[in-house]
Amino acid sequence: MKKAQISSQVFIYILAAVILSITLIFGYKMINTFRINAELSTINDFEFELESTVNELSDEWGSVKRETFSLPGSITHLCMSNSGIHELISSDIVYPDIHPLVLSLIQDSIESKILKNIFLIEENKIKDSFFINNTKIYEFDNENPDNVDDTEIKFTCFENKNNIKLYFIAEGKFVKIMEDIKK
Repeated sequence: MKKAQISSQVFIYILAAVILSITLIFGYKMINTFRINAELSTINDFEFELESTVNELSDEWGSVKRETFSLPGSITHLCMSNSGIHELISSDIVYPDIHPLVLSLIQDSIESKILKNIFLIEENKIKDSFFINNTKIYEFDNENPDNVDDTEIKFTCFENKNNIKLYFIAEGKFVKIMEDIKK
């Protein structure tokens, strides 16, 4: 082979490697962008569905509704507080699976009267937060799960296990929200 042919083949291999590298980089960026947009879309759908359910029930009395909500897998917990609460004591928000700094940020947000009462937790940070009015957080009595007229707890966090099942009870001006423990 002549020297010119060898150098032109090297040039073609280098050019092919550059084109392949650029294609892989842009492909990765596009796939990552699609993944992020899908996650944001799921979060927006969750916010819309939760707010719609609360708004639907907030003017009723005694209506009951069970809903299952999907959240992205990166969301580890859904934390909620009553819509009218502006004070939490530290003992109200002890969750060993959630980083204490995250819980401290939630407590500061509530006590600062920032209109946020729904918090989506991702690893060791708050991924998103928003406000839904007319909510009160309750929990079922584990001894008697049929007893829905139970204790107001002001704040709770639910673990995201591919979806979150919530139980809503209309109480006129507000809606009781609790984890649906029935299968």
